[in-house]
Amino acid sequence: MAIRILRDENCIGQGEAIFSQLDRLGYVELLEVELLTWEDAGLPKGVDDEIIWRFCQEHNCLLITGNRTGDDGAESLDYVVRHLIEPISLTHSHRREPETRHA
Repeated sequence: MAIRILRDENCIGQGEAIFSQLDRLGYVELLEVELLTWEDAGLPKGVDDEIIWRFCQEHNCLLITGNRTGDDGAESLDYVVRHLIEPISLTHSHRREPETRHA
């Protein structure tokens, strides 16, 4: 079974960096890792967090995101996860805005 990673619409660079490192280390081929974009998944821009969560569960995707916080109340990914998570549920990876590194 392939491992699918869905990168949120705000994590394009981070998703590519993670995928690149997995590929460099040989894990992409070994574990059949697939990186999905919003377009690959057929998800519209601005889609509700619950739809994203359900998509990830139905398609066995890990979600890389950086902006789906609890600020949206019952519509937030945090709320959805707390209320819909089951023992067999996949989780998500939440990344804060990347820090700027100075040389």
